[in-house]
Amino acid sequence: EIDQNLLLMDNGALINSSHALGFFSTYNADVIKSVDLYKANMPARFGGRLASVLDVQLRDGNFNHFRGKAGIGPVTGKIMLEGPIVKEKSSFIIGARSSYANWVLGLANVPEVNTSSTFFFDGNLRVTQRFGEKSTLILQGYGAQDEFNYAETFAFDYQTSMGQATWKQIFSDKFY
Repeated sequence: EIDQNLLLMDNGALINSSHALGFFSTYNADVIKSVDLYKANMPARFGGRLASVLDVQLRDGNFNHFRGKAGIGPVTGKIMLEGPIVKEKSSFIIGARSSYANWVLGLANVPEVNTSSTFFFDGNLRVTQRFGEKSTLILQGYGAQDEFNYAETFAFDYQTSMGQATWKQIFSDKFY
C-alpha cells in the first residue's frame, strides 16, 4: 500500500515522490546530502510504517565560497546557487528545476498525446546560521507545482509547500 511508505525531506513528510507521472523525482539531487532507504526493520522513530521509509537529508550551503551550477536538457532545466551570507557563520543554498516537455508531446502522431500537456516546477531554499560551535539554526522551504492534462479528458493540478525551522544544540559529547 502506498500509504505505508514514508517519504521524508529533512524530517518533513512529502505526499508525492515524483513529478510528471513518475518521470522525475521530487528530490533535487543538487541539494541532497544523504539518502537512507529502509525496506525492512524500520527504526521506531518513523512511526511504524509497514512498507518503506525514504529519509532524504539536504545539505547546507557553502560557508566559504559562492558556487553555482546550471543544466539544461531536452525537457527540463535546473539551477543551484550556494554560498556564504556571513563567511563561516551563515550560508544559503537554493535549487530550482522546471520542465518544458510540451514540445515533445506535440511531436507525437497520436492525437491524444499531442493535445496533452505536462509541467512541473520545484524549488528548495535552505539558510543555515551558526551561533558558536555548538548551536545552529536552519530555516528551509520547499515548493512544487505539477500540472498534467491528457487530451482534455482528465487533468490534475496540485501544489506542495513545506517550511521548517530546526535548532541544533550540542550540550556535551553524549547529549545533542
